[in-house]
Amino acid sequence: MKIRRLPNFSFRAEQLYLIERRTLAIFLFSIGFFISFFASFRPWFLWKIENTYMIMASLFIILSMLIDKYSSSPIYTNKRIIAPSILAFIFLLYQKVIGEASFSGFVGSFFLAYVFYATFKLDSSLLNRLTTIITKSLAVFLVISIATFILYLLGFPFSGENTLYGEDFYTFTNYRFFLIDDRALSMLIPRFQSVFLEPSHLGTVLAVLLQTQRGKWKKPYNIVLFIALLLTFSLGAYVYLVAIIFLNLWVNRKKILVKGLIVVGIIAATVVGSIFYNDGDNLLHNLIVLRMEIEDGELAGNNRTTLDFDKEFDSYLDSNDIWTGRILKDDVGNSGYKVFIYRNGIVGVLLLVGLVVTAFRNKNDRRTELAALIVATLIFGVDGFIMWYCRFVPMLATSKQQHQKAAEEKHPKP
Repeated sequence: MKIRRLPNFSFRAEQLYLIERRTLAIFLFSIGFFISFFASFRPWFLWKIENTYMIMASLFIILSMLIDKYSSSPIYTNKRIIAPSILAFIFLLYQKVIGEASFSGFVGSFFLAYVFYATFKLDSSLLNRLTTIITKSLAVFLVISIATFILYLLGFPFSGENTLYGEDFYTFTNYRFFLIDDRALSMLIPRFQSVFLEPSHLGTVLAVLLQTQRGKWKKPYNIVLFIALLLTFSLGAYVYLVAIIFLNLWVNRKKILVKGLIVVGIIAATVVGSIFYNDGDNLLHNLIVLRMEIEDGELAGNNRTTLDFDKEFDSYLDSNDIWTGRILKDDVGNSGYKVFIYRNGIVGVLLLVGLVVTAFRNKNDRRTELAALIVATLIFGVDGFIMWYCRFVPMLATSKQQHQKAAEEKHPKP
């Protein structure tokens, strides 16, 4: 009888050494990247770590960079990162110095600056790949979130619990896959915000993620993001989306006039339809169209600051505090560029501008650089929060993209 030999399954410890260092470095950075992105996005299940996530993320990224130093195919290859890295470090610490920060706040800012440094240094193509993975992952979750939200609207008996964020300004009914703001309970159809703090937060991040997906908007996962953005009924997000549509056409060297007229026609028809549908008693008309009306020379939707703050801001402009800012005693309901200038002063504005301009620099394709800068300017004007990692990284990834025509001009075919 012939005896067959079993396969040799012997394991040697040195085989662990054969794990490709590049793969391990990418894996560790990806963990830190995902933690930073989603924690700064503020879903309810990560609220407890929003003040410490940068430390957790940095630990994975530090390991990634240490391993990458000994890799034959490194992933941290971008060279022009000294200026944005230094400016990010100074800006984040500056915000703590002029504010009422604790020692733990300074530590957190240091680690957050390190996360930005590693992101700047990461290979641009890999950054875009990770941003696409974020987009697809978020789309999968949003399919579930939108489906359960629609079932809720149709009367499906979900069980929810009261949830509080921070002090009592944010109170929600938590249905696990989506939140309902208690201030929206009187609305027939509340705005969609999934599991995130505000509909505008969700809408903004979806808009900048869609900008990174230039030329891929017909993909199912991007269609999901587009639908979710529309359901937020966020005026700011709608403005970003329209701007991004035109910017993407311009970056792709498309003929803007014809497609632009089509977009304008669709928007106009939608606005007119909202005015006549149900005599104007609908979400689109009440939350978007009415806020676009001009009242006493001001846009009705420009309610980012209170009248009391506007008076305070006028006196602030005539004071010496304008250079380094003032501490905002009561910032409930106040956001936008005025609040940023009030808190950070001219010095803070100059640091932020320098950081964004140097970080988004792209000599190979000036159009993508300018497109990212325009969207960053819009976000600054609306709420001032450019440095949220979940917003900044998609804009950074967009600025580093290169159109095929620009690539061919830089590296012509033989």
